[in-house]
Amino acid sequence: MKVIATAHIIYSLASRTLLAFFLLLSLSLNGQDEVARPAARALYEYFDEKLPDTLSANKHNFYPVLSGNAASGVNLLMEGPKALVERPRFLSIDFRMGSQTTGRRVYQQLWRYPEWGVGYYGVKLYNDEVFGVPNALFGYIDIPGKTFSPERRWTWGYHIGGGLSFNFQPNNPDFNPLNNVIGSYNNVFIDLGFWASHKLSESIDIRGGFQFIHFSNGASSLPNQGMNMIGPNLQIKHHLVRERPTTFKRDDIPEWTSRHGLFVYQAIGGKQVTSGGKRYFNSTTGLAYKWWSGYRNRWLVQADVFYDSSNNTGEGPRDIVPVADRDNPNNLYSLGIFAGHEAVYNRWGFVVGWGVHVARRYEYTSVHYQRFGVQYRVWNGLVVGAGLKARTFAADYIEWSIGYNAF
Repeated sequence: MKVIATAHIIYSLASRTLLAFFLLLSLSLNGQDEVARPAARALYEYFDEKLPDTLSANKHNFYPVLSGNAASGVNLLMEGPKALVERPRFLSIDFRMGSQTTGRRVYQQLWRYPEWGVGYYGVKLYNDEVFGVPNALFGYIDIPGKTFSPERRWTWGYHIGGGLSFNFQPNNPDFNPLNNVIGSYNNVFIDLGFWASHKLSESIDIRGGFQFIHFSNGASSLPNQGMNMIGPNLQIKHHLVRERPTTFKRDDIPEWTSRHGLFVYQAIGGKQVTSGGKRYFNSTTGLAYKWWSGYRNRWLVQADVFYDSSNNTGEGPRDIVPVADRDNPNNLYSLGIFAGHEAVYNRWGFVVGWGVHVARRYEYTSVHYQRFGVQYRVWNGLVVGAGLKARTFAADYIEWSIGYNAF
């Protein structure tokens, strides 16, 4: 029954968002406001009745937000002698459809009533023939620095987003040799930013801040220098029901009791060692001790056993392996110790940390490695996830993982 109820709520949210408000937008753009507003309002009110009444003091159960964002700044990789364009800058826009939470779930309260949603991103890199015109579809969460309140004129906070980009013009030795940055059409998209917001009216906010954008394919297709862009941004946010929630649920949350447990982890991935070369299999097997110090925070120390099928190929930095030793299977394995932090939001976990290779036969790359990833709890302690293993912040491979938390 819980699955059916959840599916019903998702259906309601999707229906309202896609039908009512994109209908309103499209009709408005065609100069038919007198048709758009009554039609969208009637459609919205119909679907609004389908959600459970969680906060009776609020007029609505769902507070959708539509925002448009523009940013301009510097493409960091293109500076200096590696510049491939006359202007190492970018100009981007994105559109987001989100929902302002009101505390229906405990983790909304713990994270100060964030906004979450989905968006579309497009960027101009001023050299379409070399880089293409990248776009991305992504999800995001907007977290206030202080507990959200509709009475405040000024607020501040940060956002985290991630998704999949497309429409890059990848490197090709014959047709596009100038692109020594990205070797794939699709790439991971990461969006981080800090903002300050001013309430102009009950329906309009204006925001300013700084935004950092990263594109990478995790070395699945070389070259993969990654693309890093940073610059100021300006955002206009429209609360589509022309008002904001007035009541935020505040449960009497019990004080957290620390918990300790083990975490087992298995990940697989693939990467190229040389541009245009073969893609090699990688895996990570991990055993971690986790300390769950609060509702929102977990800390972990993990032993990692890595398998890299490229280590005996002699390609790239692997040429340090003597030819006579390239049949030794022990070269394919290494051991690392990793320490990190996991930020918890309901079923989601966001992991970041630093590790050191403590045992391997040859120093192919840096002794240090990093991990940035996201995990989703699908059932009890069972989690699935995706993350980037990097070596001194250069992509090594993407880890597609499954694991189990034994708390």
